[in-house]
Amino acid sequence: NIVQATMTRCRVVHQTSRAFVTDVRPSCRGSHPSGVLHAFRSTVWTVAAPKLLIQSGNSCKSSREEHAFAWIENSAHLESALSHFETCSFDRKRMVFMPYSAKENWLERYPQFLPVFECTQDGNIVAGLGALGSMALAGHAAASSSAILLSAAAAVAGSNFSI
Repeated sequence: NIVQATMTRCRVVHQTSRAFVTDVRPSCRGSHPSGVLHAFRSTVWTVAAPKLLIQSGNSCKSSREEHAFAWIENSAHLESALSHFETCSFDRKRMVFMPYSAKENWLERYPQFLPVFECTQDGNIVAGLGALGSMALAGHAAASSSAILLSAAAAVAGSNFSI
């Protein structure tokens, strides 16, 4: 049995979670201007499944969690970022802002959670370092690898494109 073999090598659990922790002192958290906006959404859809998985038919419900991050340089312009995420089908009620000392510190601590866009000091929305994430955020999950590479190259080159 595959599950039993796996259990001998590691612990099997039904869920995991990830906690993000601010590096801003508690006394400064309410007034610190920069940080990360974390948006979350869950999508449920019907997918085809092999008949041996489902005896009564060939489809089942599946769901996907999506997390996206934006770097906010000045929280006075947080509304711009919230609105931008909403245009990408994220619900404002499922977004949280976490003060963070500097974008470089966030990237050092959480390199796998690159911001898909940034809200600049003056409130402009520009492409972030997470170009691959911005492709998914824009609804291009099935984008070709060449389009993803071009998007990543544009982000590295510093292009200001919208998601």
